[in-house]
Amino acid sequence: MNYKLFFTLKSKQDLAKIDKRNSKRIMDKLFHFCNSDSPMYFAKKLSNPKFGTFRYRIGNYRVLFDLEIYQDNASLIILAVKHRKEI
Repeated sequence: MNYKLFFTLKSKQDLAKIDKRNSKRIMDKLFHFCNSDSPMYFAKKLSNPKFGTFRYRIGNYRVLFDLEIYQDNASLIILAVKHRKEI
């Protein structure tokens, strides 16, 4: 299955607020997860779907996202990228 990354405007703004070293690390990890055979292996399901369905933990940051599946394609829609004490 092919996985693609999509960012909301809010998540782009969140990434812009993070220092360059950490934002590069987050982007590298997200591309690594999407290119792996099973990116959902690294994800954790959230108990409150109000903020998103899943999250990745990347260092001290959390990436909240939803998963949308269409036939043979899947999309990871990045909703927010925040420090762990803000989420």
